[in-house]
Amino acid sequence: MKFSFQLIAAMATVLTIGVSQAFAEENPIERPVLLTGQGEEGYRPFLFPTGAPRRGIYYEIAQRITDITGIEIRWGVYPATRGRFLFDRCKVQLEFGVSPTWYTDEERANSYFSEPFMTNADVIAYAGADRGLAHIPLQGEPVLAVLGYRYPTFEFDERLDVKSERTMIRMLEQGRAKAGILEKTVGQFLANEMGVEIHFAQEVQSTDLSLRVHPCAAEYLPSLNNALVELKSNGEIDRIMASYLNPAD
Repeated sequence: MKFSFQLIAAMATVLTIGVSQAFAEENPIERPVLLTGQGEEGYRPFLFPTGAPRRGIYYEIAQRITDITGIEIRWGVYPATRGRFLFDRCKVQLEFGVSPTWYTDEERANSYFSEPFMTNADVIAYAGADRGLAHIPLQGEPVLAVLGYRYPTFEFDERLDVKSERTMIRMLEQGRAKAGILEKTVGQFLANEMGVEIHFAQEVQSTDLSLRVHPCAAEYLPSLNNALVELKSNGEIDRIMASYLNPAD
């Protein structure tokens, strides 16, 4: 039986494709993995406890980054001090939603920071009906603040520390203080969840939030930046945030 050169070439091509597919199935290309972490209780709505039905704004942004880049982002649960220890040694390569201003010079030297993808805004909050106030006079007034949180540019006449944002919102609702300082996204989410009407006046301080990337993972920074730019420009980050702050919409 005679075979043409064309037939032999076609058979060789089919055989090569079959071998290549079999090799690929037996030897899949492993996609890169970056590790990040959160506290056990999370920081809602940005991060929820691991067993919660929803995982939070940062978690969903991480999923979209993986969809775009193919870089898998895996989450661990660590106390803050343990997380810093692991990052310093490149056992954790990413920190989510942080500002370079939160770190010492030594820590920044061991870091790369991505394109900012959202803003952290600490604002004056008050309870009750919306009075359309852009500014609340606070001279001589006690102002609630979460214990341990620092506001270096804000001058307190009297600072009243509370243990959590939830405690502050409840105290504002009960009229035990005129105003308090809340991170705006956190305040909106918790007030909705608690069924308390709060509104916001003047800004106390704000900063852009980024990813902190360990130098051992610097090769992935351009891909992470490109993904964040895409998610901002196409409105996906805004849609994710709205799904937590306006769940009925």
